[in-house]
Amino acid sequence: MRKILIIMISMVTLAGLSIGATQTSAFTNSFLVSSFSEVAASRTISESSVTSPDLNYISHGQVDSYVIQPGGGAATISQTIESTAQNYNGLGGGATFSSKVTATDVTNSYIIMKGTSTAEVCNKQDNSKIKSQTFGMGIAKPGEGEYSFEVNGAQKTTSDMVLALAPIVDYTKLLDKELIVAFEQIPTEFEQTPDILQQEVNFNYATSNNQPTYYGYDFTSTIAVDDTMCSSSMSLSHINY
Repeated sequence: MRKILIIMISMVTLAGLSIGATQTSAFTNSFLVSSFSEVAASRTISESSVTSPDLNYISHGQVDSYVIQPGGGAATISQTIESTAQNYNGLGGGATFSSKVTATDVTNSYIIMKGTSTAEVCNKQDNSKIKSQTFGMGIAKPGEGEYSFEVNGAQKTTSDMVLALAPIVDYTKLLDKELIVAFEQIPTEFEQTPDILQQEVNFNYATSNNQPTYYGYDFTSTIAVDDTMCSSSMSLSHINY
């Protein structure tokens, strides 16, 4: 019988009031260990938002990792999504995605990461409070063998603003434009099944006033077959001036 596990976490924070700026951060982690399985897959989803007189920012992220092990191998999949938002020098935010896969007897594997963010006109319906929310979810397909699956997360929001003295900012140029970023690994297929496969990806981006300011990734892969080991890596960084 096929097994699919789903775990969700949700948090809401109301920040205190003083004068200055607002910032928030949140993360969602998932960890899957699967043994004697022909397929191991994991998906981590995280959504975070903050609303205040000077900051309205929403981010969404998703990480998928998948390995095929026809002989029934062992796999460990660890995933994390971290998101941040702040109003220093304009509305800004970003996210970091990571996936680390270690598996045996793999014939096919791939990793996909997707992220979106939106900065909007500030909440004019209720400017008397600062509210932040985060939602995290993990989905796993551990296969037929033994398995363990965990999901956890946390959120932090701070503000040193007096709402009655909040500055009036011109957000007319930031109307509802969604930014989309993605990293997709071409599925890796092996003619000779490696004894051990280890792959790790770290992908991140940053925005300011609803414009992308940075994106980049680091990718590493190590394959061991009998007494032979091969390691490779790749990095990319792009900064908008």
